[in-house]
Parts: sequence; C-alpha cells; structure tokens
Amino acid sequence: MNSAPCVRGATTPRLLLGATYSSIEPLGLFYLAGLARDMGWEPHIRLVRNNDFSEFHAAVAELRPVMVGYTLYTGNHLPLYAYFKRLKKDFPGISRIIGGPHATYFPAQSLAHADYVVVSEGFDALTRILRREVAPGIVLPRSILPFPLPERRQFYHDYPEHRCNPIKNLISMTGCPFACTYCYNSSSIASLRHQLDAEQLHALQQALGPSGRLFPRNMRTPEDVLTEIRTLMEIAPETRMLYWQDDTLGIAQHFAFLRQFQRIYHLGIPFHGQTRFEMIDPARDRGRAVLDCLREIGFTGLTMAIEAADDTLRKEVLNRVMPTELIFAGVKRLAAMGFRLRTEQITGLPYGATTQPTKMNLDADLELLSLNMNLRRASGGLPNMSWATTLIPYLGTRMSDYCVRYGFVSAEAAENPEEGYHERSVLRHLRRHVGPELEQIKDDPAVWLEPGDQDRYRDQNTQLRYMFHILTYLSCLPDAELFVERHLRQHQVFSVAALNEDMRAYAAQHPTPEGRRLHERIGRFEDRIPDVTPNEQDRQRLRRISAFCALLPGDGLELARRYLQYSNGNDEVALFSNIVKKYLFDTQVYLTQECTCELYNGAILSST
Repeated sequence: MNSAPCVRGATTPRLLLGATYSSIEPLGLFYLAGLARDMGWEPHIRLVRNNDFSEFHAAVAELRPVMVGYTLYTGNHLPLYAYFKRLKKDFPGISRIIGGPHATYFPAQSLAHADYVVVSEGFDALTRILRREVAPGIVLPRSILPFPLPERRQFYHDYPEHRCNPIKNLISMTGCPFACTYCYNSSSIASLRHQLDAEQLHALQQALGPSGRLFPRNMRTPEDVLTEIRTLMEIAPETRMLYWQDDTLGIAQHFAFLRQFQRIYHLGIPFHGQTRFEMIDPARDRGRAVLDCLREIGFTGLTMAIEAADDTLRKEVLNRVMPTELIFAGVKRLAAMGFRLRTEQITGLPYGATTQPTKMNLDADLELLSLNMNLRRASGGLPNMSWATTLIPYLGTRMSDYCVRYGFVSAEAAENPEEGYHERSVLRHLRRHVGPELEQIKDDPAVWLEPGDQDRYRDQNTQLRYMFHILTYLSCLPDAELFVERHLRQHQVFSVAALNEDMRAYAAQHPTPEGRRLHERIGRFEDRIPDVTPNEQDRQRLRRISAFCALLPGDGLELARRYLQYSNGNDEVALFSNIVKKYLFDTQVYLTQECTCELYNGAILSST
C-alpha cells in the first residue's frame, strides 16, 4: 500500500496500529492514532484478514515503525502471539504493544508475547508508552484522559473501501452502566484478582473510580463531537449516515449531552444509534423525552437488543431484566414515531440450567424468530431487520464462567476456541431442562445431546442464524413459525434453493388471503425474470430465489440484480445471507441506497 498522504520529517517516529479486518471501520484505532498524531508521531493502521499477517508484516518492513500496537480479542490471540514472535525475530528493535479486551483480561499471558500490555482504556497508557515514561511490562491507566480527535485521513487512503462506505462511525461516550453477562463492558476489576498483584489492583481501582468497571465511562463534550463530524465530512463528503456507537443512548449520565448536542447540531447528516428498551419506555416521561430528543437531533433508526425471547433466560442467563411487554410497547412507539429498527438476538444459548423451565435448543431459537414476527405484526412492520448471532462465550466474561460452571463448555475450550467458532456453536447442549442442579451432574453424559444430535442442532442453528433476517418477513403469514420449524427439522442439508422451494410450495398451499398474495407475488416476479437478464443460466438461478425476491420489500428486481452481480455464481447460504443483509440495510434500515464502490461491496459481502 502507498502511504502517500503522510508528509512528515524523516525523523518523525512512526506507530503502526493493527486489528482484525472488518467492513466496519476501526473506530478505536482512529482515536489512538489521533493521540499519536497530536504527540508528533506518524500513525498508520493496518488490518489483518483471516489471521494472515503477511500484509501486516510487509507494512512493518516498509514503514519501519518504532512501535507496533494491536487491539486483541479472544479467539484471535494465538495467531497474534505467533506473529509477534516472528516480528521480534525479524525486527528486534521494534517495541510490541498489545491492548484490547484479551490483553485486559489476560495481561500476564499477553506479556509473554509483547513488550507492553495495555490494561483497560488506552489513552493514558499509550501516552506514557510513546513518551518512554514507563518501563516494558503491564501498563495500567493512571487516569481517564479525554478523547483526542480521531485520525482517519491516512486510513481512508490505505483502505478506500472504508472511505466509500456511506456509513461512518463515531462515539460520544465509552462505558455502559448495565452488566450483561456476555459483554466485556460489564466486567470489573475483580475479574483480574488472579492476574494482578494487590498493588496493581489498588492502582487500577484508583484510576478507574468507584464503579470498578474495567472499561469506565468517558464522556466527550458536544462541541468535540461536532468538530469530529465537520472534519469527517471534509475528508469523506460522500458520507450519508453516521452510526453513533455509544452502547446505550439516553442513560441518565448522557441525556444532558444529547440535549446540548440537539441545540448545536445543524449539519443535516442523519444518525443511527443504539439503546435499550428501558431507555425508551413509553410509559415513562423520560422514555418519551429520549425518543423526542433523538428524533430532533436527526436519528432515523435504532439498533436494540432483545437477545432472548424468554424472560427467565434474559434475567438468569443474560442479566437483562427486561419484560417482553416492554419490548412490544417500545417497538410500537418507535413505529408510531417513524423510526427504523434493527433488533439483535443471541441464539444457541446455554439452555436448561435456569430455575424455571424454558424452551430448549432449536425450540428456544425459534421462539426468538416468533417474537420478532409478532413484533412486526403488532407494530405494522418493525423491526425492519432482525439480526441473529450464535453465542460466543468469550473468556473473561461472566457468560464464560456460567458455561464452564454448568459444563456447557470446558475451560480449555473457552480459552482456546476451535477454528470456526464464529460460524458454529462451541457449546454442548442438554437433552432437556435440568435446572441449577446441572452443576452437580454436568459430568454425566446422559444429560447431554448425543454427538450426532449435537451436530444436527448446530447445523440447524447455523441455518436459522443465516436466514433469520429473511424469515422474519414471513410474519405476513399467520402460522409461518410452524413452516420454519418444519423446514429446519426435515432437511439434512440446507441450501438457498431448498428453502426457496419449500417457501414456494408453502405459499401455493396456504389457505389464507395472505398466502395467496405471496403466491401471486412469486408468480409475478418469475414472469419478470427475463427483464433482469438474457442469460438462461442466470434466469435459472433467479428462479431458485424467487420466493425471497417476492417476500422481501421492493419489487424483487433490485434484489435479483444485486444477487447476480455480487454472488458471481456462488449460491452458498452465507453469501446469500450477506447480500440480503446489505440490501435491507440500504433500503430498509439506513436508507442510504446502494453504494456503487466495488471495493466496499466486496468487503461487506465477504464479512459475516
């Protein structure tokens, strides 16, 4: 890569920052790069695809940085450790820094592979490292420093697909007051009691304050955020939307910020943000005020997590005490105010150890789909997208502790997840609900699914996760949940074509007016396939997705065109899922319409 935009003196020290490649820009590295820039350093960022460090190593050879820093997440730690060993061998004079969640929770382990390990927020630690004020070792924050203005210009030059992305990101506050078990943000200093000595723990407590959170609250000023947006629009004027990455918009500590920002923001670029249903409770004056404020600022949509369909699972397994009635009330209010909505959910949870019986495994996952369908029916169309993931019990979280405690995963597997853990569940699952006594009988193989049944459930879960955002649109049919369950239980091998054929037959045989309308839409779309392409092979491929094109918003032709353009003859479920996700993002969630940059489209469609 050509690093032309940086024009510095020959003696300007260089810092190379790295992270795993994502179609979402590395916002945290932008702020760290801004800090280095303000200290007189020349910062560069390189992203690593599929744990292949060859391009990163080439950048080291080209740039010859004084220091290399990497933001690390559990699951990618072993490849980084191996690479840092090579880095030390080939470039012994370069200092190696590891930060991020994995380094924070496993500082002693990380230090065996680096010169510096940054625990918690990195602004203070990186400042002292760059000034050579701290000896190699575990570097704890002494105080919470304010955000620098981010450095994006060089990154957008090196990664034009990210500049082309019509959606850019910003954050006004780090830290979250909630304590979800699966989230790093909820972890406390107590998590490190076996990693740090008493003096280090005391110093960390003094720096992070009374909350004891490893990632504490750090709030910016409205004027600072406005300056960032103005600078961003100068660098990337093609930006059409800003994704506000704060975990929970509208919390008490942040509401005054939003009010002030509302008074000074007049640039007209819309926002998408994240919050919780507790923050927008329409039964409370505060909840209504939060939504009114967000709408006045220019928020057009929100992403909100449901995570589990059962109140008991949300409370006991996820520590999200959020009644289902509140979810319905919030979604109806959002619909009435014209907001767009994306929901998030976690499938493949450790079902069966709760005090009250719940649905299990596939039945529990399908209950999430049913909940999203019922939300669409009750609200008249929200959510616009229902996003599903499979649980990853990241080591260091209370969810990981829960899974190990009850035997859903071994401690060894939690620390070193097998390859592909992002794609298939790494948990083992129970045959039926057991309750808290599972802790005493977890070593009894009779309580767990047989290996064949476990693999079968993993396959079903993966298919449901890939198709969740599509299948939610079957809410137009009153008994669609039964159809989805039947499809998942009957098929041994899943494919886009098989689901399409089942959907066509289901619509054709459905005895309701809604079924007849879907069947007619499928027929109309298939009649128009010749308008999309003259190629007979491509026409056959479009017939294999005709039910999806008829079901989803629009006339189907735009989705069909995108499918032919981006799939390149590949009919894999994962790729089709991503093509539809991007279509729904562009046309239903963010309303940015299609980005024509091929680099950007290739990046986002290859990301799962």
